[in-house]
Amino acid sequence: MHNRLITESFEKALKQEEERGNINPSKSRLATVLSYYIEENQDFQFGERRLRDYYNEALAATQVEIKQPAVLNGLSSFLGYSDYTDFVIRIKGDKKDLIQNGSDDTITYNLRITDFVKHHKVSLAIAIVSAMVILFLMVSKQQRWMKWDGTNYIEASFDADKLSKGELKAYKEDRIANFTRLNPQCETQFFNADGSVRVWYSKNKNGSLDFFSSYGLHPITGKTLKPVTRYIIDKYVCER
Repeated sequence: MHNRLITESFEKALKQEEERGNINPSKSRLATVLSYYIEENQDFQFGERRLRDYYNEALAATQVEIKQPAVLNGLSSFLGYSDYTDFVIRIKGDKKDLIQNGSDDTITYNLRITDFVKHHKVSLAIAIVSAMVILFLMVSKQQRWMKWDGTNYIEASFDADKLSKGELKAYKEDRIANFTRLNPQCETQFFNADGSVRVWYSKNKNGSLDFFSSYGLHPITGKTLKPVTRYIIDKYVCER
């Protein structure tokens, strides 16, 4: 089941990249897209290299075993499922058949613990909240953070208020080094020699366009950036 999850995720990432104008993207590029999605969707950092290794294993018909629940749930969400359990159920069929046939150990385990959770909701809720508070306090002191300064992401100290407002994000070296808001001119190099895009854009809160040096989410609106097109360049850049 993990093999199918990883291959379908890469196939969807490939389709999205091609729709954005990135022809024949590398496995590393597709893995980066998935890694970034998992981080944004699950708040869990997982390197693109390991995702690429999983994909190569799946292509070689080697049994893939993804041990991190956040990765399983993130990839399932990327494919349009609510989580990994939903992915397995909708692929395999009815829950009762899964338990009787023992067709997937992971989903069987998830279904068995459901009854336990139902009978211990209050106790589990208190324990989970307490653990989350303690863990959050511990991690926040050790975690590196960054904030958007209007042009670049810069490293910042932890601030609970800014974190609650979404102004503080987990430190990511790639965002610090390669993500910049641009002020492109008509002569700016928007495309690489192979035709792949070098500039991405999205509308800001004022309705005008902001341009950036890398793929990702708009730092303020949170919307997914789009690859620049010749139409956008001619209408919004060269006419200025």
